[in-house]
Amino acid sequence: MIKTITWKVIHWNKDWWKFLFKTANIPYTWEKNEDWVYKVNIEIENEKYAWVGSYLKEKWVFETHIFDYEKDIYNKEIIVYLLEKIRENKKFENFEDLKKQIEKDIIYAKNKKIKVMTFGTFDIFHPWHKHFLKQASFYWYTLITVIARDKNVEKFKSKLPKNNENKRLEEVKKSGIPDIVELWDYKNPFLQIQKHKPNIICLWYDQEWFYDELKTRADFKDIEIIRLKAYKPEIYKSSKLYNCLHTW
Repeated sequence: MIKTITWKVIHWNKDWWKFLFKTANIPYTWEKNEDWVYKVNIEIENEKYAWVGSYLKEKWVFETHIFDYEKDIYNKEIIVYLLEKIRENKKFENFEDLKKQIEKDIIYAKNKKIKVMTFGTFDIFHPWHKHFLKQASFYWYTLITVIARDKNVEKFKSKLPKNNENKRLEEVKKSGIPDIVELWDYKNPFLQIQKHKPNIICLWYDQEWFYDELKTRADFKDIEIIRLKAYKPEIYKSSKLYNCLHTW
């Protein structure tokens, strides 16, 4: 189960990085979390970075090493996205053995490419759409976004979208957030999942039908399904914007 941790970076074991790797440390006291080394992404000031993280349960701290990052982030709030367990924590006889193991962990984390997929109509592309895609991007190495076809929208919403499928696809591409943007298949709504084999699917906060369908399919049982938070739905919702355009 993917988790997130939000906290400010603290001063802890100040000289430790001189022997091994510079780390950012945050206090974390959730007893149910396991004492493991994780592949993680870190959100710092709305930007994403790749890390290896280690939860030291006995010391109640999550210790993370960021790749190729030298900025001072003490007392800054960061969000840690725990994406995958790499190995259990264990004690080493000397610093050299520990250093070699961390180097292996880093190589694994860098080479493991996590794919995330999102779905949507994206009609009248607005700040909530950007927020949704940006939020999904913090879980990913590759982000794939699938755009609903006009016929699919008409079937489920009983009306056509304001913008046709090709225009909606181009607007999402222009955002520069997803790596791959494709149109949904008319007949098989799961074709892109079978094709790209994502590790994670991020759904809208109110996306019910697709969530239920995904949960019932045995061939998708290894896919993590995450429902993302809403962003000002009282303002940025396509149906509201659509009505405003028609009553202006």
